[in-house]
Amino acid sequence: MANSYTRKNLTDYQQPDFLIDTVNLEFNIRQQDVLVTSTTDYFRPDYSHSDKLVIHGSSKLLQIKLDDHIYDDYQLLDDELTIYNVPEKFTLTIINEVD
Repeated sequence: MANSYTRKNLTDYQQPDFLIDTVNLEFNIRQQDVLVTSTTDYFRPDYSHSDKLVIHGSSKLLQIKLDDHIYDDYQLLDDELTIYNVPEKFTLTIINEVD
């Protein structure tokens, strides 16, 4: 099986709209799958004016919480999760199911 990837050059790099302060990962290994809970503290640096966070990855999304409240202002397309209207500083909790 051939690897499928997109080549990235240093000139393609852009500063992120949000930076990460802390990350906590919790794994619940079950019979058929694994539940992964990621709790991440984000903050917007001075150079950014974005109010959306874009995350890339692939797994079954079960729940999103923003500052401990269930959050539904997001869009999931293919392997890209876009979370809209996020504040300058926030805690994001994402629960995923991995086969």
